[in-house]
Amino acid sequence: MGKGDALTRILEIALNLCETFYARATREVSLREAVEEELAHLRAEYERLLQENEIILSKIDSLNRELDDRVLERTSQLESAVVKLREIAIRDCMTGLYNRRQVLKLGREVFLKCAAENRDLSVIMLDVDNFKRVNDTYGHVVGDKVLKILGKRLSGAIKETDLVGRYGGEEFIVFLQCGREKSVEIAQRIKRSVAANMFVIGAGISIPITVSLGVAERKPRDSLDGLITRADNQMYRAKKLGGNELAVG
Repeated sequence: MGKGDALTRILEIALNLCETFYARATREVSLREAVEEELAHLRAEYERLLQENEIILSKIDSLNRELDDRVLERTSQLESAVVKLREIAIRDCMTGLYNRRQVLKLGREVFLKCAAENRDLSVIMLDVDNFKRVNDTYGHVVGDKVLKILGKRLSGAIKETDLVGRYGGEEFIVFLQCGREKSVEIAQRIKRSVAANMFVIGAGISIPITVSLGVAERKPRDSLDGLITRADNQMYRAKKLGGNELAVG
């Protein structure tokens, strides 16, 4: 092979190498461009996902706040319902006073405390005179209104530290943390107030109402039942005297 042929061969090889290198470089450029394009696409997708995530988090936060508000509202409603149920359990539905069970429960607590500290305690038993006649004449609806009005008057006649409740039917019980003299004074005031003020029922109906009362003061050896029984016996003695009377024992 002559020098010309050898040179030609070298040039062909060099040309082939250049073409190979160029082709490879072109492929690498294309690959890089493809990679960069894919990276740009992924970056855009990542940004989109971030935005969607922020929107989702914002919605979750909003839902959490809404849920918290609902829980607070529901909790408040439940607490209110519990308070109402407790009131229903201890209150007489007609008069709003303590029912028999509750007034005796609280009365026993007061009795034990007064007995332990040797303090004065008195009980007033009170019964509406001729209540059956009221029901027979005007009906039980009017009779219920009479008891409701009487309950309000009794509540207004005692101090917050004293107790009043509906004992049963038209009979009421009052626990007073005072001695005989003061309890008789309060009982007399209740009797006069009831007799002097007509019970205005409505629709032009005003009814004169009187009550009979029995008062008993706690004695050193008294039990609660014994104290209540003595007051109750005095109340029945007052009724036998003709009603609108007060008896003390």
